[in-house]
Amino acid sequence: MPVKALSGFQRIALAPGETKKVTFPLGPEAFAFWNDQNKFAAEPARVTLWVGPDSSHGSEATLQITK
Repeated sequence: MPVKALSGFQRIALAPGETKKVTFPLGPEAFAFWNDQNKFAAEPARVTLWVGPDSSHGSEATLQITK
């Protein structure tokens, strides 16, 4: 699996000092990849989700994918 991958994206316009709550689903396909058996599947793993303005800044949350 790649170290980082864009799995969800939403562009939000904010005025200076403004905040908004944004939600969007990330289903199993967001965590799937072509494995060594040539199947597109999500495998058990510990992943970190990043929310931020770019790929090097933002907030993170860790989750565990189980089967």
